Amino acid sequence: MKYLIAVCIISSAIRVNAQIRLEHSYKGTFEFGLVEVDSAEWKFVNFDDSSSITIYNIDHSLDRTIPIPVTPYSHIAIIARRLFDLDTEYEYALFTNRTIKILKANGELLYACDTCYFGTSSYANNSLFEGVSPPAVKATSSGTKLLIHHGSNIEVYSLPGRIPGGQAKLGILNDPSVAQTSGFLPTLAYPNPSSGRVRIEYELPPGVSNGEILLLTEDGKEVRRYKVTNAFSDLLIDATELPPGAYFYKLLTYRGESSAKQISIMR
Repeated sequence: MKYLIAVCIISSAIRVNAQIRLEHSYKGTFEFGLVEVDSAEWKFVNFDDSSSITIYNIDHSLDRTIPIPVTPYSHIAIIARRLFDLDTEYEYALFTNRTIKILKANGELLYACDTCYFGTSSYANNSLFEGVSPPAVKATSSGTKLLIHHGSNIEVYSLPGRIPGGQAKLGILNDPSVAQTSGFLPTLAYPNPSSGRVRIEYELPPGVSNGEILLLTEDGKEVRRYKVTNAFSDLLIDATELPPGAYFYKLLTYRGESSAKQISIMR
């Protein structure tokens, strides 16, 4: 009997732990989505009243609110970092009434086009949360490209940045043809564990001349970002500047990203 009671208690505990749990509820949303704005950096994006964009961290705390020009019936087509510009500021693209505007969070206008659509399909919905088909932003061996339907023409733009994370996500950035590990050779970090310096060996994919090595905490928060080129084959990191614990690193280029691998820092 005691054994049966114990089994029932354990079974009940497992069922409780396996329940789907409500984390948070956002009130009064017009458009809302979970977006990877940068590599391994996910945000909840709320576009509620067409006058501001509210961004929340993954723990639902407020990141920031971005005021935008009052544009009735507009949609957020893209919100990202390091795509239309190379700094760390948020950038976003609005689509409304056949008009495209790409702005930075400080209000600087990066691009504007009238009688335009994202991608090559003039009838597609251009909302971040429904996306367009075919995708308007593509990662290629010649850099990141933006396709815009302008009047009777299809215009192709070269972007300075890259698709965040180099992998599929909500909205027009969705590009299943970009494999997360496409063209990447295994990376190696040593010594691992380490209490001093860590050397990360890497090899960029063919045709790629530069990239970044991203260092993350266990919960996916960015710690450091290091520029790398094909002029070298390894990167030396001073681990004495980091708190002890487990970290992950991966190689990023415009063609995608390598799988993440762990580094342990000891003291």
